[in-house]
Amino acid sequence: MSSDRPEISRRQAWFKLAVLIADGLPEPREVDFHVDRESIYLQFDTAAALKAWARKLRIRVDSPIQAPDGDWIHSASTVSTELWFGFYVSLTAYTKGDAEIEAPQEDLSTVRKLARARSTKDGDTDGQ
Repeated sequence: MSSDRPEISRRQAWFKLAVLIADGLPEPREVDFHVDRESIYLQFDTAAALKAWARKLRIRVDSPIQAPDGDWIHSASTVSTELWFGFYVSLTAYTKGDAEIEAPQEDLSTVRKLARARSTKDGDTDGQ
């Protein structure tokens, strides 16, 4: 993929990233320049932070993927768009999934009876 933007050095890329943060983009949790000197990986704490960066860098956000543990992996990359100043850029955010609701294992019939008795005593006739 060729870019109409000139390629820049790794140091210049660091400065450009710092300016984007100074201009209000959320600070990444991690920035990693790959040893190939052509790739930058940014990791974020939230999907919203990732989306803000993706908008600014004009990178399409992929659909999130749910990991086997229920957490979510959000991503975006320049794989299907033009490179950023000659760099391949990958954005990721790992977020917690909703905890699964577990059915109570105990017999709650006594608790339900107490709740009904209390609502009747308090004059609440709506909640059965």
